[in-house]
Amino acid sequence: MVPIAMPQYTSFKTLANGSTGYYWTCPTLYRKAGCPYRSAALGVNLSQKELYEAAGVWNARLEEWGVGNGLPRAWSQM
Repeated sequence: MVPIAMPQYTSFKTLANGSTGYYWTCPTLYRKAGCPYRSAALGVNLSQKELYEAAGVWNARLEEWGVGNGLPRAWSQM
């Protein structure tokens, strides 16, 4: 497996068929603050670019939610 940089809040699992599944998970800190997002499957066998794009969608949503709820930008980068 070629090393791949993982975007913020992402993880991977080796699936039963040997492929790699990527996932985005909202941190507990945000969920406890009322964030409606929990987790999302990002895809299987993604390239570095595809992984960053897929995670970017969820990280942007998380950022928007934090700012929209009056949380300072620095908090959303924890």
